Amino acid sequence: MPVSLVKTLARWVGFLAASHGILSAQAVTVPRSQDVLVNSRQQTHFVVQGVLGSGATPSRREINDLVQDEVQFSLFIQALAAMQAEDQQSELSYFQVAGIHGLPFVQWSGSGPSSFASSDSWGGYCTHRNVLFPSWHRPYGVVFEQLLNQKAVDIANTYTVDQGKYQSAAENLRSPYWDWAQNIIPPPEVIELTEVTITMPNGSRQAVANPLFTYHFHPIDPGFADTPYTRWNSTLRYPTSDGPDAKTDVGRMKSQLASSQRNVRTSTYAMLTRAKTWADFSNTGLGGDRASTANSLEAIHDGIHNDCGGGTPDGRIGGHMSDPAIAAFDPIFWLHHTNVDRMLSLWSAVNPGLWVTEGSSALGTYSIEKNITVGATTDLSPFWDTTSSYWQSTMVESTEALGYTYPEFDGLNMGDTAAVRSSIAKQIKSLYGGGASFNSKRELTTRADGSLDWSARVQVDKFALGGKTFDVLIFLGDVPSDPAQWYSASSFVGRVTAFASSLQNTGSPELIEGFVDLNSFIAEHSGLSSFGSDEVKAYIDKNLALRVQTSGSQAVDVNEVPSLAVTVVSTPETNNVASPSSKRELSIRAGNEYLDWTVRVQVDKFALGGHTFNVLIFLGDVPSDAKEWRSAASFVGSVTAFATPLLNHGRPALIEGFVHLNNFIAEHSGLHSFDPEEVKPYLKENLAFRIQTAGSQPVDPDEVPSLDITVASTPVTDVVDSLPEYRDAQYQADLVLADTSR
Repeated sequence: MPVSLVKTLARWVGFLAASHGILSAQAVTVPRSQDVLVNSRQQTHFVVQGVLGSGATPSRREINDLVQDEVQFSLFIQALAAMQAEDQQSELSYFQVAGIHGLPFVQWSGSGPSSFASSDSWGGYCTHRNVLFPSWHRPYGVVFEQLLNQKAVDIANTYTVDQGKYQSAAENLRSPYWDWAQNIIPPPEVIELTEVTITMPNGSRQAVANPLFTYHFHPIDPGFADTPYTRWNSTLRYPTSDGPDAKTDVGRMKSQLASSQRNVRTSTYAMLTRAKTWADFSNTGLGGDRASTANSLEAIHDGIHNDCGGGTPDGRIGGHMSDPAIAAFDPIFWLHHTNVDRMLSLWSAVNPGLWVTEGSSALGTYSIEKNITVGATTDLSPFWDTTSSYWQSTMVESTEALGYTYPEFDGLNMGDTAAVRSSIAKQIKSLYGGGASFNSKRELTTRADGSLDWSARVQVDKFALGGKTFDVLIFLGDVPSDPAQWYSASSFVGRVTAFASSLQNTGSPELIEGFVDLNSFIAEHSGLSSFGSDEVKAYIDKNLALRVQTSGSQAVDVNEVPSLAVTVVSTPETNNVASPSSKRELSIRAGNEYLDWTVRVQVDKFALGGHTFNVLIFLGDVPSDAKEWRSAASFVGSVTAFATPLLNHGRPALIEGFVHLNNFIAEHSGLHSFDPEEVKPYLKENLAFRIQTAGSQPVDPDEVPSLDITVASTPVTDVVDSLPEYRDAQYQADLVLADTSR
């Protein structure tokens, strides 16, 4: 066992927890379930089985839908509050279930550690930057759901008014999801209200403390020692200071989320339609068969973590969601990851037969050795299938077998693969799809040899800032001087996030890759007439810029990220997507081709020492103030390096992310098409990036030497009533924003 784990376990053994219940306007008293909530000392292993019933499989509900249902929402709030009130020493308490993911780095349900002797593996059980990322988080979510449902059933049985209605609602209650690709700002019940009014068991309407707003530690665990999180008694989003009286800054969080809406929606659609291998879809690692210019599920997930957690105004400390070591304690983590699981279901439905393939375990986990081969039959520890065996990826393809489904699958015959694929494809297009569009007065010129999709590829060491999460922002145009204005700048195109933690930073680089789509921005803002190579190249040459920013919105000198490499890529594109209406309607006929433009970001996630940071992509001028980056009109999107200093052991961990440009181009560029002759000059003139910490502090790109940002263009063909067809991407050697050779 690693020495660090021995010390942590020793601290844990000496820990005497005092349960203070929940802080509430109206105390919620619930019975303790004797058959599920069993003290860890009274059982060997907790068996994960999901919520299984005899009727139709209930769907998990989107949170905006759930809050409108007085009955189920009342049960959900009370059940979640009851979980959070459990003694933190209980194995099935909210605290210990959240602790599976990262801190306090202790054994759960008698699982592991393995006999390997590595002292610098990840101390939590969660799998990041490897092929098990989607499948491992599936049974993890089921653990939460199983306990939540049992609490709800117990509570429903105490109702003296309409008991049958509440009992039925409790039986069907499943973990809600937050569809950030469609509704980037959650309802007030999730991020604004410290109290919510619900119907209590006696039928009265009463205000209670909102367990979705924060989790109150009772008390702070000794295992958090040597981390910044010992100073805050509750989880925080965009903390107002690093002091014990810090509060969540809701306004900053909403502003950050709003600035990411276009980028998240575009990236989600690209992931669901372009990623055609498990390696491309599943994770941010660069190994294996990676061919698409779409962000992986993990890359999009990392950005949402950063957007939710943020950081202190000075950027020194990220909010809880910005650090993977501590993120699972924030209640929004569960809404977020339930949607991550939903994305896995949607992608699987349109890619039947594709499932977990082999890859490296990368940094490893508490129970999986680092740098070994893992795959579909690797144990998903610590999740026990029986009292003596674990769940494996081969066993979790079907959500119905785990007791839940999603609304998109309601009424479908899951045995008819072709029908399921057709139905889900149409729903994906309806929810998130649509090509970038130009003004119908300026008809898009598509040639027989196809048009180009332009992207900026960002590659960077995710630990470039020592484990701090940061963003590499891409701009096309002037960048505001204030980093706080970067995301709202009119020139901002998109970002790639290096989601990291100093706890993960081994000291070695871990390169990641992401893309920022450029076409949308070019079409909207450039004034070009097409995505032709000559036009776009000239535009990009003139306008492309980047910035680096921490999750606290602090600007980072690019010189602090020497691993950062940003390259513009153009790909011949064929569009199969029926475009929704937008400001400028694109004249594309079925069978015609156009180019999708994307920025690829690759970077070492530990470039900032394990601190989460973001690579922001812009098309246009970038404000000088880093606080203005995300609100800048030029901001397109970003890629997040989601990291923790606790895993920074001095070795690089490259990740990859993408920012898609077409929508921004269509809305802001003034171009007439996505042809390279138009798009490339536009990108050359306007494309820019910045790096920013989770606290929105700017980062000098020289501090992230692993960063590589490249633009790719991909030919896309439109197919009526189906998903788009993409050909191979072409990376533009003359549209490189940052590379490791500088």
